[in-house]
Amino acid sequence: MGGGHAGRGRGGGAPSPPAGGAGFAYRRVKNDEKDAADLADLLRMGRLPEAWIAPGEIRELRELTRYRIKLVRLRTSCKTRFTPSWPSSVSR
Repeated sequence: MGGGHAGRGRGGGAPSPPAGGAGFAYRRVKNDEKDAADLADLLRMGRLPEAWIAPGEIRELRELTRYRIKLVRLRTSCKTRFTPSWPSSVSR
């Protein structure tokens, strides 16, 4: 995914859209083929900025955090599903 840039920078990198995001705004026709050609031109000219990719330890911690959030939401869902919504002192 790095396009030859993965060895540079702090955590490696991958090509990202042009700085400011307005690099493609001048075109009337926008499609994948034209985008790819413009990105290739920017890469050849050395004007394509790199995106920062977090080191493996940080990516792993982020993954564990996302999994914990998923489990907490599942637990909450189960609690609300199986816990009566009326007070226990109210009889039917």
